[in-house]
Amino acid sequence: MSTTRNLARLLGTTALLGAAGLALAACAGNSMGPRATDITMSPRAIDPGQALVVNYRLSSGAADVASVDLIGLPANSMTAGTVAKLAIPTAGTMSSTNVALRAPAKDGVYPVSLRVTTRGGQVSDTPIGTLTVNNTPATIVAAQINPPSHNVLACAGQPVNVQLTYTVTDANGANDMRDPRVVQVRGTSSVAVSTPYVLQSASVVPVAPGTVMTMPQSTVVAQPNGSYTIVNPGVMQQVVVAAPTTPTAVALPPGGVPLTAPTRGDSVQETVTTPLTIACPIAAPAQWEWVVQATDDNAVNGQVISTNQAIAKYFTAQ
Repeated sequence: MSTTRNLARLLGTTALLGAAGLALAACAGNSMGPRATDITMSPRAIDPGQALVVNYRLSSGAADVASVDLIGLPANSMTAGTVAKLAIPTAGTMSSTNVALRAPAKDGVYPVSLRVTTRGGQVSDTPIGTLTVNNTPATIVAAQINPPSHNVLACAGQPVNVQLTYTVTDANGANDMRDPRVVQVRGTSSVAVSTPYVLQSASVVPVAPGTVMTMPQSTVVAQPNGSYTIVNPGVMQQVVVAAPTTPTAVALPPGGVPLTAPTRGDSVQETVTTPLTIACPIAAPAQWEWVVQATDDNAVNGQVISTNQAIAKYFTAQ
């Protein structure tokens, strides 16, 4: 009797194990759902704005597939509207889809794969390899100072506050440009006229703003209309216009003057403004060029390159 019971127990246990084995086999079968095979992608190095061509076929069960997606593209390009969904082929056929990589797209080397999602929610990822998004040069397209000038009289005992604004463009994203600075402030030729004037008494001489005049034993008073009043010039004194000069460069801190950096990775262009202070006195009359430059980090090869130089012009007048 006991032998019969033990045999029944053994057979029952075997039956349960057999049922569990069937259940495990069923689960294993479900995990081996449709996958992407025979995948090709070209080119493997691309500029933002160009298109990829992705070819593949499905291993089985095309009717059960809800979507096929290219995974691993730059996040800012996806935000910019890149459509990474691929066409679903019929069973046994090859699908070919163009994927336009919308700008901005951050430069770098990206591992990419094809993700197949079934209608039942199963997901399988098949690695393709790497996609290189090339570095594109950051360019400072404009720079300006506001207000663009001041009279030296405005420097009496206090600095002059201005704003320097620049605009950067980069297909990798505006914030791919780093470390913007004023790297040099240099003077150009001062403004002057070439014809001397002969005066007999106190007069108002119409001259261009910024004219340099030498008046021995006389007083020169600047007027709002851009003229100079010559006070007590004496009889038949000659006003001699000085020859144009080139002001010396303004001394800057080591490394230049830092400017506010761009922050937007979701746009190819950004305009940035930095408040600055001009310490007085500064030579006048003269036109000054503020040279703005930055760096661009290449995430593909690790190199750091300098951007172009943009010029913001500024004028000081007597």
